[in-house]
Amino acid sequence: MEIKILSPVWSQVQNKEDRELLANFLYVVRASWINVSKYKVQYKGTNGVIKGLVREVFSTPGEAGRYLDTLKEQYPDVTFAITSWRQKTEVKNKVSLVKKGLFLTGFISRIKQYCLEERIDVTIEDASPDWPPLSIPFFLSGITPRVDQVRFLEKAIEAGRGLLVAPTGSGKTLLAAWLFSAFPNLKRLFLCHTLALVRQAESDFNEYFKSNECHRVTTLEGLNKNLSGNIVVATRQSFSKLPVTDYDEFDMVVVDEVHHVSSFKCEYAELLKNLMCPIRFGLTATLPTDREARMAAEGYLGPIIDEVTLEEGIEKEILAKPELRILQVPEDTTIKQMAYPEAYQKGIVERKARHRLTMKTAKTCVDKGESVLILIERIEHGVNLMQMAELIGPETLFIQGGTDDDIREEVKTQIKNKNSMCVIATRIWNEGVNIPSLDHIILAGDVKANLPTLQKMGRGLRRTDGKTKVTIWDFFDRSSKYFVDHFGERISLYCQMKINVIFD
Repeated sequence: MEIKILSPVWSQVQNKEDRELLANFLYVVRASWINVSKYKVQYKGTNGVIKGLVREVFSTPGEAGRYLDTLKEQYPDVTFAITSWRQKTEVKNKVSLVKKGLFLTGFISRIKQYCLEERIDVTIEDASPDWPPLSIPFFLSGITPRVDQVRFLEKAIEAGRGLLVAPTGSGKTLLAAWLFSAFPNLKRLFLCHTLALVRQAESDFNEYFKSNECHRVTTLEGLNKNLSGNIVVATRQSFSKLPVTDYDEFDMVVVDEVHHVSSFKCEYAELLKNLMCPIRFGLTATLPTDREARMAAEGYLGPIIDEVTLEEGIEKEILAKPELRILQVPEDTTIKQMAYPEAYQKGIVERKARHRLTMKTAKTCVDKGESVLILIERIEHGVNLMQMAELIGPETLFIQGGTDDDIREEVKTQIKNKNSMCVIATRIWNEGVNIPSLDHIILAGDVKANLPTLQKMGRGLRRTDGKTKVTIWDFFDRSSKYFVDHFGERISLYCQMKINVIFD
């Protein structure tokens, strides 16, 4: 097999046999819903025998017509007719990621491994100029990397592209800064998916690089289109609004929270398709389980370079050790038969017994001088919890998407310094919020998926000299089968992570 690397984004195989070979393992399965016509033979009457015979459903009028003729022969005195209707059906299609011989350059490692296993000769010609770019030893004044960070950085700089998977709280922005420090002569881009993450990254980079002109940081947000810095920090939304010609300025890109590269058609995908940066990395604590999302991240940025699991982080004392405490909610039989949206509204957003349990737990923690972050999904839930806090305590602050940015930063500073001890936050604080001193996290909503659960837990996993443990509070509520099922998913995750579980 002969492969030509055309650019940091695209590579190519020429002949048809190679294209077919790659299509066997470079693919995704996409599901779609379509309306399909269904046909059935009907009759008027109560004959039980005939009633059983006309239950069969056909996909075409021809099939139904042939069956109709058979029934007419058997029952000439019975009147039959064909009825039809439209039925929504899920269809799954296998979609090749090799189009006219072109495929994403990030798949090169996967192809080489496949050819090695299948004993297929492969020749790779790199048409990219000036590769690899020159690097220097990574260095940040006054900060010494841990052993695991040195390993990450050395492997990443050697690879030049790929994904770094490290637990929340292990210092991924710091890793990005060290990577940037190794390429001082390149124009570097740091991409995030929220403005809060942009501001956090800008603050961190300015602190790490001090006044070093080789690493001058500028941000791209709102009306500010400043691309003059050696390092530009931007949201994907703001960056995608720039003319594509501006993309050519950049030689290196690091994507934060790379699990948001969710498909080959998402905003990140379009952006990374047009960025010709030869050096490209993605950072995340939790890779998605969806095949298309994983393949997209690998295709545009490269394969996994290295990974530290949460268990490893705890074992090596990089992270605080989580202790899980389960709060048992009194059962409410009135929501037992409700569909999930209604059960969530009545059983979680509006249920006072659950609000009282949440705020009573928070007050117990605060009374011991320990800080609490209560994470929720809906603003209305936060409003109801605030009303309960006014009745039984503790003194609580509430932030959500509409909260002014300056107020958010002030609240974050207050809980970091323990000037405020209890904060309720919507999902705007699920990611990228660094509160090393945080003692307790209360998961007050109901979440099934592992990814958001891990992201929420990560708010308190950062270890400090005075903190080696963080307590996570979850709820077991028998009121709805959905709550029970989702709790089962989460408890499986906790057991998999070997977290000590205590039922209160």
